[in-house]
Amino acid sequence: MRTLCTLVILMAIGTSAAGQERNRHWFWQLDVRLSIGPDGPALITGPPVLEGWDGQACMSDVNGALQFYSGRDGVRNASGAHIQGNTVFDGIEQFRNVSALPWPENPTHYLLLAAVSEDQSFDEATKWLGYVDIDMSEDTGHGGIVSPQFQILDDSVCFMNVTTPHGNGSDYWVLTHKLGSADFHCFQIGALGPVSVPVVSSTGPVLSDNPYVVQDARFSYDGGMLAMVNNGTFELFTFNDQDGTLDWVFTEPEAEHMVTAEFSHSGRYLYAIDRDSLRHIYQYDLVDLNQAAIMASKTSVFELEYIQNVQDINTYLRLAPDRRIYFDHLDFDGDSSFLCAIDRPDTAGLACDVQYQMMDVAPGSF
Repeated sequence: MRTLCTLVILMAIGTSAAGQERNRHWFWQLDVRLSIGPDGPALITGPPVLEGWDGQACMSDVNGALQFYSGRDGVRNASGAHIQGNTVFDGIEQFRNVSALPWPENPTHYLLLAAVSEDQSFDEATKWLGYVDIDMSEDTGHGGIVSPQFQILDDSVCFMNVTTPHGNGSDYWVLTHKLGSADFHCFQIGALGPVSVPVVSSTGPVLSDNPYVVQDARFSYDGGMLAMVNNGTFELFTFNDQDGTLDWVFTEPEAEHMVTAEFSHSGRYLYAIDRDSLRHIYQYDLVDLNQAAIMASKTSVFELEYIQNVQDINTYLRLAPDRRIYFDHLDFDGDSSFLCAIDRPDTAGLACDVQYQMMDVAPGSF
């Protein structure tokens, strides 16, 4: 049986060409790395594979050159070597949802933000959102973690860590959610790093105290909306990128077991995979943020159940620099792994054109 293969990417940063280049490198578990630019995906070789599928993120510079990537075993530079300072993660048992951002106004520094657990218990106090400071000028350009320790921003949070640019054009926001609460906590990240006091929005459902309750969360490309997959469905919120506040809009009432969601580049459409009897990919038109209108627009654009040898759906929908939305297919009992795509996500209905198995990414295929 194969090890689980999971699509891993960094969030799209901003709307500039430089932001697209920073989102260029995508990793697989199985010796696979892609460069996805405006012209589409290309397979490239090395560096070494990521260990496990938790804790993965990567960062490229403004020209698209890989700077570093993270996995369950720490942070590595573009050559695949561990950068200095990985000992700051000692004592962290679970390295879960991770994202990477450029440090505002500091061209060699980056933040690696992570939702982690000190242990494998369900003790809320050991579930943290925090970060480290990575300086790629350290160690004669090989990079190093310069934080003396893992810097905790928040505790008693679920494994949710999602980022988007601030409306001021230079800063960022990082968002998490408190356990057993309806409270979102949103931290602004500026030239001095993340602020210590979050913006709190009490909106939407009260989440359980299970740290795994949020399975996926995505901001729209323009930062104006958030989709959060939890409790088998998804919630839709509006987001104010100037002050960091959210407002609940919609809960999908017919979902059976939603596992992931992603917005089209324009934000007009939302796509979600439901692990229902036919494992649908659904499209929702968000032109009118009214529950009746959103549900009336719900369209099945693909049914994964009818694809031979697909035994489970362990993938995320992710928007790429070429404006396609990608996901992956793994045959658990066979020897195949494929990159799949929604080719035209900003087109209504079946014309969005789901390209199943568009590129063979099994290690033996290249």
